Amino acid sequence: METVFNRDLATVAEAVGASFLSLEDLSVNEILEVTRPSDTASVEVADEISRRLRLYQYFSPPTDELLISAYDVSRNRDQALVPKIYEASVALGHNPSKNVLVPDADFRDPIATAIALGKTQIH
Repeated sequence: METVFNRDLATVAEAVGASFLSLEDLSVNEILEVTRPSDTASVEVADEISRRLRLYQYFSPPTDELLISAYDVSRNRDQALVPKIYEASVALGHNPSKNVLVPDADFRDPIATAIALGKTQIH
């Protein structure tokens, strides 16, 4: 019987802009650290895992990726949507974070980020 391995699921998840996490993605030491009663070390390990596996993007999305994703799923192409996307993210408790695709643009300014994205050819 064929089984699907995590590496296969991770590839599929990444293809749709998601992440896949299972215990197989973690070392034994990481599992031990994150399952200990809360202390500074376990929080730091969980933080490192979240960064390495790009899980933070779901809680604090990079502004440039947030804008592109929202436009991708929206039929509305109105430029006035840009600040509304940013404001909605903040209102939902998902404060945007540093840009990934246009790192030199001010991620706190959705208009500046959108302008920078417009000047960039992303392949």
